[in-house]
Amino acid sequence: MATRSVQADTRTLDALRISHGWTVEEFAARADLSKRGLENIMAGKPMLVATAKRLASKLDVPVQSILVDYTSGLMQTAPGFGVHVRLAIDFEDFDESTDGVVLVEALGGDAIHAAPQGKGRTTVTIEMTEEAIRTMAERFPQLNVGKHGILSALGILFGWGTSQLANTPANYSIINSIEAIQLPDSDDFPIPELRGKTLR
Repeated sequence: MATRSVQADTRTLDALRISHGWTVEEFAARADLSKRGLENIMAGKPMLVATAKRLASKLDVPVQSILVDYTSGLMQTAPGFGVHVRLAIDFEDFDESTDGVVLVEALGGDAIHAAPQGKGRTTVTIEMTEEAIRTMAERFPQLNVGKHGILSALGILFGWGTSQLANTPANYSIINSIEAIQLPDSDDFPIPELRGKTLR
């Protein structure tokens, strides 16, 4: 799945923030973003569609009003299942405009929501379609995280070759901060044999 990222109209976004009387820190807190993540979005870095929708909702404006290039088809999100990814990174150091895009790209997700999970930990919930989960299920038996480490295990899972792993961009280091991936435990999860399982 291609990354569904968009770019903010930074002037409009900042003007709306100011009109609400919010500091950058206050706006970030209202939108469940780290200050760093919001600053990067406001500097023109890409953000996920789900993040754009969340920002627009907090500002009480249509999402198209805060984007540089609005495409209605891109804004449609497929229904998914929440897969929880636990990261060994402090919430304030997690940047949805870079780290979030990388996680969604790597895991084949569609939307993301990050939340602090104590000091030095962040839990990211990624919406994954049944198709993306089935891809994970097909490759699941090949995983041996204890032997290979999470980065190499995900490389096996998503078909990354050795050269791809060696040449991953700097922001792919977020993948190496993954401690565990918790698959959904709900009755409607489409792969019963993986229901509630944790990849470590």
